[in-house]
Amino acid sequence: MLPIQVYKFWKTRSHNCMTMEMLGDNLFDRFCQCSYQFSKKTIYMIAIQVLERLEDLHGTGHVHRDLKPENMVVGEDGGIIHLIDIGLAKPFMDPRTGRHVKKCVASHLFNRSTQKLRFLPGTLVTQA
Repeated sequence: MLPIQVYKFWKTRSHNCMTMEMLGDNLFDRFCQCSYQFSKKTIYMIAIQVLERLEDLHGTGHVHRDLKPENMVVGEDGGIIHLIDIGLAKPFMDPRTGRHVKKCVASHLFNRSTQKLRFLPGTLVTQA
């Protein structure tokens, strides 16, 4: 997983707080800036990076549970996509045994699977 520089972390009574490096726009904002259309090449590049980030996250035994363009941000350099807002992330694997937890938390991912990705310009990637 690509590291994001965290400068400070603290807790209040009701919140966990963190200051970290400045990141750029989220993918939905970029989509709007591009007249609501990404090229096929851009879509493929986004897909590859998001899948790499998810593979890294899943490698830690967690599932994100809140994937959407607003939670994918471009780094300040403009080329690297980062996943943010992991507040709903849950472990799907017991870190001690490496086995799936009894209650599978990934089941509600399928409830969202019917939502269309808003940054795809009207066609499925497989149709491109």
